[in-house]
Order: sequence, then structure tokens, then C-alpha cells
Amino acid sequence: MPLGLTRGNVPGRKTDVADATWLADLLAHGLIRASFVPEPATQEMRALPRTRKQLVREQASHIQRIQKTLEDANIKLASVLTNIMGVSGRAILEALIDGRTDPDYLLTLIDRRVKAPRDKVHAALQGRVSASATSSSPRAMCVPRPAAVHSMSMLPLP
Repeated sequence: MPLGLTRGNVPGRKTDVADATWLADLLAHGLIRASFVPEPATQEMRALPRTRKQLVREQASHIQRIQKTLEDANIKLASVLTNIMGVSGRAILEALIDGRTDPDYLLTLIDRRVKAPRDKVHAALQGRVSASATSSSPRAMCVPRPAAVHSMSMLPLP
């Protein structure tokens, strides 16, 4: 495929047929450089960061959806936890999915390393989770990350 910049401004009327003829004439005289196509190994190496970037975006999208569902239920988990998909956040999500909505019980699931004061955490957990919210949320959305994202989570972000 020829580079678009090498053909310059073509004088006269512009039509696809005229362009094709003009390009064929330039190509026949060897005046068009070929586009750069990297080696297959290079193409594969370039595909890896693109794939990882897309997986990270999808992961963030799922986390934001979970956070929005919690916010709609007036559970302000993100205000007291740095990562709602961490150990404490996942334990609380599991309990909510199982129908355990008592803030006192949910407070017992908070890991001791959480720095937020217990009274703030207790206040953040007082929400109104309806049965439809727990049944309409797919369990897979709240529980383990996809294997590909989990295995790549140790890689630095682009």
C-alpha cells in the first residue's frame, strides 16, 4: 500500500478512477515507496501492550459498574476503601451477593489493615440493598477477575 503523502497534490479533477490511474503510473515508474510492514515477531510484540491496555480498560469498566451499583444502594464503600476490589471489598461484595446486608456483620469482614475508622466504615455500609440488585448483578462480575487480567495485573500500566 503506498503512503498517502508521497503522491502529493494531483492537478485536475479528482475521481477514484483518475487517482487509481495516476497511482498505477507512479508505481510503474518506481516513484512510490512501499509502506513499512514490521516483521511478524515485531507485530506480535506490539499486539501485547494493545491487548493488555484493552483488558485494563475492561477491568476498570467492570469495577466502575460495581461501584455505581453500590452507590445506587447508598453503600459508599469507595469512600472508606482505597480499592473496592481488594480483600475487604471482595468479602463485602460476596456477603452482599449472599444477601447479608447487616452493617455490623459487614464490618466484621473488613481487614485489620484498613486505615479508615470503624465508625466511618460502619456509616458507609448502611445502605438499602434490594433483592433485585443482588439477583440482577451477575455473580461473575463481582467475584474473581478474568484470568488474563489477573495474570497481567503485576505488569506496569502503560
